Amino acid sequence: MPVGTSININSGETYTVSRSVSISLSANGPGGGYYLSEDNTALSGETLPAFSTVASTQVLSITANFILSEDDGTKIVYVWFKDAAKNISSVISDSIILDTTTPANGAVRINDDSGSVTSSQVTVIITATDCNNIAG
Repeated sequence: MPVGTSININSGETYTVSRSVSISLSANGPGGGYYLSEDNTALSGETLPAFSTVASTQVLSITANFILSEDDGTKIVYVWFKDAAKNISSVISDSIILDTTTPANGAVRINDDSGSVTSSQVTVIITATDCNNIAG
């Protein structure tokens, strides 16, 4: 049975602007495969999905590509590992925030729009609105 399992999306980044992400997976124990999904429905018996197969080694360490579902927001990716005897690990997960919407309504203000500059130092204020209200 795979033990010491881990999943990491985009090297631990909090946000992504692309639905295509890189997922690092690792597990100790004789490997057989893994299954990635945004659905955390328990896997069992005859309803097993197709696992991606890997060489049977004592340590599994791979990077897989994954396409996140559409719509901006927090995405959770779940992984199950399967060993050579077809035992399935407990589910583990990682999350990332998908934000594909370009900020809009940008504005630049210098010295609070006072109209004149009498100093070599100025204050620049840049603002933009993210339509999805995803704070960064």
